[in-house]
Amino acid sequence: MIEVTDFLVNKLGKTDFGAVFPHKVTFHDSCAGLREYKLKDEARQLLSKVSGLELAEMKTGMFAVVLGVLLP
Repeated sequence: MIEVTDFLVNKLGKTDFGAVFPHKVTFHDSCAGLREYKLKDEARQLLSKVSGLELAEMKTGMFAVVLGVLLP
């Protein structure tokens, strides 16, 4: 099994699909992507090629809720 951003960026070597999305967005790294697949930059590489998209990183101190448990 392969994660889709890993496949697109690392296997196909493709990051630009001609996408357009003229909005400001934030992105939350998936826990599995970070821990199991060791992926962090691939999704951001894809997002950086979306025309008009402004990526705003989440503020330090943001938290995640996992299975109803609040994690700092």
